[in-house]
Amino acid sequence: MSAQAPPKPRDTTIAGPQTFAMIMGISGYKYVRPLTYADKDAEMFRDFLKSPGGGKLPDDNIYCLLNDQATSANFYSKGFQWLKVKKLQAGDRLFIYLAGHGDAIDEDQFFYLAYDCNPAGDKNNYLVGGAIQLFNLKKKIAAETAKGVEVYFIMDACRTSELPGGSDGQNFLNSAISEKRAGEVIMLATGAGQASLEDATIGAGHGLFTYYLIDGLTGVADTEGTVDNKITLEEIQKYVDKNVPSVAKERFKSKQDPFFCCNENSGKIVSIVDPEYLKKWLELKKLQASGGGTAAVAPRTRGLFGPADTLLIETYNYFNRAVKESRLTGKESAEYYYDLMEKNYPGNSYTIDAQSTLAVEFINFAQSKINLYLDCKDASSVQKLRAQIDEDEKTEEVNSSFDRMEKVAQQEFYEVGNMLEKAINIIRQDDPDFAKSLMGRMYFFKARGYFGKNRKTVDINNAFQYAYTAYASDKNAAYILNTLSNLHLDVNRYDSAIFYAKKAIIAAPRWRYPYVTLAFCYKTQNKADSAIKYYNKSIELDPENADAWVDLGHYYYSLGKADSAIAKYEKALTLDPRNVYASNNIGWLYHDRKEYDNAIRYFKRSIQTDPKFINAYNGLSKTFFEMDQYDSARIYYSKAFVNYKDKSIVNNYIGNFFRDLKIYDSAKVYYRLAAELDPNYEEAYNNLGRSSFALKEYDSAHYFYRKAFAANPYSANALVNIGLVFRALKIPDSTYTYFQQALQLEPGSPAIMNNLGVIYSQDKNYDSAKRYLRRALFIRPDYKPATNNLMKIFRELNELDSITNFMKGSSFLDPGSAAFMSDMGMVFMDQKRYDSARWYMRKAMVKEPASAQLQNNMGLILQGMKQYDSARVYMQRASRMAPDNPVYTQNLSGVFRQLKKFDSAAFYYKKVVLKQLEPGMEAFLDIGNFFTDIKMYDSAIAYSKIAMRLDEKQAVPYLRIGNAYLNLEMYDSALVYLQKAVQRDSASYPALHSLGLTYHALSRYDLAIAYIQKAIKVDPSKGKIYFELACSYAMNKQPDQAILYLSQAYQRGYKNTDALLTDPDLEGLKNLKGYIDLLDKYVPDWKNR
Repeated sequence: MSAQAPPKPRDTTIAGPQTFAMIMGISGYKYVRPLTYADKDAEMFRDFLKSPGGGKLPDDNIYCLLNDQATSANFYSKGFQWLKVKKLQAGDRLFIYLAGHGDAIDEDQFFYLAYDCNPAGDKNNYLVGGAIQLFNLKKKIAAETAKGVEVYFIMDACRTSELPGGSDGQNFLNSAISEKRAGEVIMLATGAGQASLEDATIGAGHGLFTYYLIDGLTGVADTEGTVDNKITLEEIQKYVDKNVPSVAKERFKSKQDPFFCCNENSGKIVSIVDPEYLKKWLELKKLQASGGGTAAVAPRTRGLFGPADTLLIETYNYFNRAVKESRLTGKESAEYYYDLMEKNYPGNSYTIDAQSTLAVEFINFAQSKINLYLDCKDASSVQKLRAQIDEDEKTEEVNSSFDRMEKVAQQEFYEVGNMLEKAINIIRQDDPDFAKSLMGRMYFFKARGYFGKNRKTVDINNAFQYAYTAYASDKNAAYILNTLSNLHLDVNRYDSAIFYAKKAIIAAPRWRYPYVTLAFCYKTQNKADSAIKYYNKSIELDPENADAWVDLGHYYYSLGKADSAIAKYEKALTLDPRNVYASNNIGWLYHDRKEYDNAIRYFKRSIQTDPKFINAYNGLSKTFFEMDQYDSARIYYSKAFVNYKDKSIVNNYIGNFFRDLKIYDSAKVYYRLAAELDPNYEEAYNNLGRSSFALKEYDSAHYFYRKAFAANPYSANALVNIGLVFRALKIPDSTYTYFQQALQLEPGSPAIMNNLGVIYSQDKNYDSAKRYLRRALFIRPDYKPATNNLMKIFRELNELDSITNFMKGSSFLDPGSAAFMSDMGMVFMDQKRYDSARWYMRKAMVKEPASAQLQNNMGLILQGMKQYDSARVYMQRASRMAPDNPVYTQNLSGVFRQLKKFDSAAFYYKKVVLKQLEPGMEAFLDIGNFFTDIKMYDSAIAYSKIAMRLDEKQAVPYLRIGNAYLNLEMYDSALVYLQKAVQRDSASYPALHSLGLTYHALSRYDLAIAYIQKAIKVDPSKGKIYFELACSYAMNKQPDQAILYLSQAYQRGYKNTDALLTDPDLEGLKNLKGYIDLLDKYVPDWKNR
């Protein structure tokens, strides 16, 4: 372990005043426009102070933060802890140098932007977004000058007006700094409203002001007055004022007038000239002017000092390692090691340094979470606003997976609130202003995390209490107002949610998140015009924000407008090709349409972008499940287990997979694993109960549902499930007692109402079912499961007029509008009542003949009626009207396939793929697959070869080419490409399998056996490959092995028993007893054939 140490105290061996410096320089900002030379300016100022010309300051007298280390917490908490240790006294000198971005809200609120500052488009978010409030810094400066410390405040900021504060912010910034003096000497790079210039031609790449400031302090400014090897404030001001404005004007055609304050300090000596160092500096300037050289950068180091207990140092080093590895809380964490130090070595300098470091890390971690929230990217919000699954399957069970993810995010929020509370307690004594500025954030986190651990730590009432406490501390903080809106939305108080969202917009009109919250409120109320208005406003604020388009796409998805949704998602992918929610949601839309190949392509794209994205694994596995490719489905759940940190939810998904296969014992194994990993995981117990219920093990089901309720005493779903057990046991009184308890627990839950409606519907008690479903829709008008279940009841009762009346009564659309007619048409199309569907769609088209979506919908209806030529006409119109919509082009390709016009089908398919993606390897592989599907193998080979040339290291293109040659029975060519596929991926089951089949076709049976066996080792689950291996053994004159593998093939589920009689490779086995026994077992009537 490398040795580390806390900051050294003041060097008491030096008599008289000393000089210290706090320096920050940031070029590589995380959230705002980066700069180029601010960090180099800070390094140059630091190196000047360390030089003979700057006073030869030792490293221990300089606190320097550059780029990602330059956070507000590192500066305020750690930096001023460092300064406290130095015990500045009268006559000491302190330089505070800041280079980077500066901005202001108004003349009273002005900021230096730290590395992780995230205004999220609105200047009002500086209050919470990681900026350094210079008003508070001025108060700290005043405390030092009151002691007689000589403070120099130097700021080279204002490098752009492209920040949220704009030009007004730059004006406010400089005027506020200069007017609100705290007894310090002030040096600012620019006058009010000007930009501080930086360029590669200044020195070796620097800011104009800092370069001439250092140039003058080194000794060049000694020419501005008496040449005495001393640089006074008057001399440096004259030198900078002479050079900076003239260079700005002549070289950059711009205006930059530095600001110095104040005249009463004009005779103060700022630096002592060292002739030798000045000589070297002038030589360096000449070298830089000729195009070479740069200033040397001396690293900042800290050494151990004084005697210290070996165990203390070891614990301190473990503490720092934990910080480095981001293990802040829990077992063997930074907090754990700090507690040991505090217990055993209280007051020691190492312990004090660990304490301030821990506070800084807690604050920085909290800031990272706030920045995600400001960007509308915190996990809790994403699950609610942006994550998508097939809405028809959103039962309480499916919703539980989203609830789990949201709960994990919220639990983390609450824990972050606790971390921030600990940090506040640490820093409060030394820096009460900074501590006070963090209080609102602490309450914000606690309010956002109201589920806590099993909803026992904090419930919704406490959440509101925390939120209103935060609100009381700052009534204009938009992030708090938006949180209040979200809390009211969670309990279905829509008027209050809208009220606070609008207040958040007033407080921060350029921040996107409250517009999205407001849109979501209106969406939930089924107020489409208002919802779309605010979704569009969020886009207007930042049209290049891909997430804004995903939010709008998700809204169209919730309306059932799949084509519009895909168009918005594709727009998001155009702006950000790595947006996993856009690609994932398109995958779900294609899954809903049963276009499984496209669904798989988009789900895989999401996983390739983010291997930890659990929703895409679930979508991919569900798609393979519905294609009866169970092995592939299981493989992707296994991959999810490897990649996703919450193993409980993945085990739960795998359990669902086995339950869908009705393999309940295996399902219960995974549900138990989920519960063992998290004993408080309610849904794991609910699923154990459901599996036991399916097996009619009602006592076990009751036991597990009770465990679910114990894990979450707020769970109405657990009570409903217990009621279902009593219903199965035919104990009606207990059944409805538990149902009523569930309603009392969550009287405003549309999910509970929907569940009760479904249960009554199953009991054929349709009146009660309708009543509960309508109550669900009264609570939440956009709740699709209740809508779908009510429509299902109408269909079961053959109340077709009720469907129409329900649509008219519940739809937010004008019954005479084209949109309403279209919706009605699509309802009838879903019921395969194509004549009624066509009638409504024609009426819609009369009202909006130029609507591409209506033309496409009519094409889909005619396609369902198998009138493919007519369908083609309408889909071609849609594609011409909206050539950028890939859905219409895709649909057109499908119709041409049904017409067996494969050239046209291929033309439109290529148009879709090459337009949707940058034409990389995957795009050409997709086109190759299309040609393979329609058995145009020559074309498949041609496009797969293009893919191969784009990335010759990948095995897949070689595999596709080899398989195409195999289908063409060109075995020698197939062999060449399949061998190359295996060379590139020796664990590829498809490549090994195809290579084995190729060797078999070439009668090279030994090699066929070898490669098929290798494929089986990779995936032993497929029955058919054992049959193929048996055929190779039979042809290789190894009958015993052949009969053994034939038996294994059928034991592993191979269904084609007729192949025992018809496959010519098995001809040599027909007189063998073992083979005859197989025939007797699997083809009992074989003798009669």
